[in-house]
Amino acid sequence: MQDIEIEDTKEYKTAFSSSLRYLTYRARTKKEIINYLTKKGYQDNIIHKIVNKLIDINYINDDEFVINFIYNSMNNQSKGRLSITNELLEKGISEEIINRHIHLYSEDKEIAIANTIACKFFYNNSHLPMKQIKNKLYNRLMRRGFSKNSIDSVFQFL
Repeated sequence: MQDIEIEDTKEYKTAFSSSLRYLTYRARTKKEIINYLTKKGYQDNIIHKIVNKLIDINYINDDEFVINFIYNSMNNQSKGRLSITNELLEKGISEEIINRHIHLYSEDKEIAIANTIACKFFYNNSHLPMKQIKNKLYNRLMRRGFSKNSIDSVFQFL
């Protein structure tokens, strides 16, 4: 009975519309929706009800979000596994979900992407001394979240 009453309130309808509008820009995690609605000043019981409804209708799915995020970060942004993991943790994804899907980004794929970055970096900085190129490349790969093993594999070919 109380659930029906909550869904009939103007505040619930406004909050639900607001959350749908927020989801139109890009996929969101459960935590992002909760934070958004909290900042808007909605009550916890309404937020909880909306989040559950969005999950039920599959507008929020943290597993799908992680899979898409990994593929996008890997293929379009050339990020390392560590960077992807940290960004997902910041977005409120649990370590369990991340660990369930991070295998989609294999170490071999990470090494291949790091090699591509290294080739472009060498081409654009060939005028610099080799030691300086190696230092800058190492720092760039670390900032992008590549593992020490992947970086070492890249440097084996230099």
